[in-house]
Amino acid sequence: MRATILTAVVCVMLGSVAWSGDDVVSLEEAERLSQERQVFMKELGKSMRTIKGFLSGRNDAAEALAATGVLKDAATAIPPLFPPGTGVDALPRTGALDAIWENWSDFEMAAQLLGERAAMLETALASGDDDSQAEAFEALGRDGCGGCHSVFRAKDN
Repeated sequence: MRATILTAVVCVMLGSVAWSGDDVVSLEEAERLSQERQVFMKELGKSMRTIKGFLSGRNDAAEALAATGVLKDAATAIPPLFPPGTGVDALPRTGALDAIWENWSDFEMAAQLLGERAAMLETALASGDDDSQAEAFEALGRDGCGGCHSVFRAKDN
């Protein structure tokens, strides 16, 4: 169910995001995108909590695998959600730092790393090995989520 909701949110967002090069969106569009991004990122956080719940014995494997799939799919959806003009300079309530657009290829690689780490976790979950699951989850949080947030997100958001 959660994967279906996230897929629908991503489709709506991707359908509404069309930018090329250095085109900057209007303030109204930037505010709308920022709100949609926040909803999107909260869904990713829910997915991480679902996986953590499985690793703690509270959720079942199917829920954890579905949540991992959401994170894998999100990796390709993230960069289009950040067109120029949607950062902290335009929107004080966003955590999107200028480093995103100053280092766009690094930002894209960070999003790709999220997908790679989610795929590694998917493999570990399928293996049933508790140690590899814990290691893969830690790497997903550290490198996947943290790899982007530590460089491209303001600390107070």
